[in-house]
Amino acid sequence: MVAQPFIGMHRDTGQPISGREAIVQGIHDILTTRIGSRRMRPRYGSRLPEMVDLPFNGGLKSAMQAEIAEALNAPHNWSPLLTEPLMRVKRVTLRSIVDGRFDFTIDAEINREAVLIEVAL
Repeated sequence: MVAQPFIGMHRDTGQPISGREAIVQGIHDILTTRIGSRRMRPRYGSRLPEMVDLPFNGGLKSAMQAEIAEALNAPHNWSPLLTEPLMRVKRVTLRSIVDGRFDFTIDAEINREAVLIEVAL
């Protein structure tokens, strides 16, 4: 997959971040960005922002989980230079919904290493 560690900049402090912290920030950014909203990267993002106001039921839960996996498995969401996904999502589980916040657990593989990542949206 990706030989070098994933490196980025913290969205609030501007400080360099790497590894798991950079990946979790990247996940949050991908999932909360509406597809088509970035002019130079029109395929970047996910369809989750379109699902926010829909009535919640089992179908929406499945659709959200599938959208998360699809968006995170897309190489173009991580970098236009990648030819393979940064991560391979194996399973997405909605753990809870509290006060309009969705807590997901993402079971994935990064650089052939199994990881469990928790994300709140």
